[in-house]
Amino acid sequence: MKANIFLVICLLCFAASLLAPAVEFEKFRCSENCLAHPTFNSQGETLCTPKPESLWHKATGDTYIEEGYSLFLWGLFYTLFFGLILLVPGAYGWFANVFLFLALIASRSQKRIWRSAKWLFLGFSLFLAVLSLPLTNWFTLPLDEGGVMCSAASSPMIGYWLWVLSFVFLCLHFVAMKWQQNGNE
Repeated sequence: MKANIFLVICLLCFAASLLAPAVEFEKFRCSENCLAHPTFNSQGETLCTPKPESLWHKATGDTYIEEGYSLFLWGLFYTLFFGLILLVPGAYGWFANVFLFLALIASRSQKRIWRSAKWLFLGFSLFLAVLSLPLTNWFTLPLDEGGVMCSAASSPMIGYWLWVLSFVFLCLHFVAMKWQQNGNE
């Protein structure tokens, strides 16, 4: 029973992460397109915004905030309809959700192999969750079908941290379950 409190907190953190602002993204002209078709203002200066170098930087261009549910649903939609072949590398972090749910399912299985695999699933999901924001800086996300505008994460918000915290509480749930099993044997 005591181990289940961590599971409940995990699920509450995940649900709250869907409702909260998750990531602030910065819009900019895609560098490939900008170099091929530069746009200039009236003073002759280029309107190309440089790609953000890292997270937690002061945004120099337009920004927008994505809610957790929006990121989750767009990732699901994109994966279902375009699959892994056309998936943008910056969006691989979305698969942390898949591995989180595989870890949950494996932890409830009666087969020993699945119960052991839960740690592999959880480890991979945590790895992808932590790597998800830097991936959007290394591989920017296209904002339109013409490849004119791109975006990159400029700073994580409360929804992102709640999402990552859900992985931590699932890990604590697994540890508490193991301690309970060892105490009952």
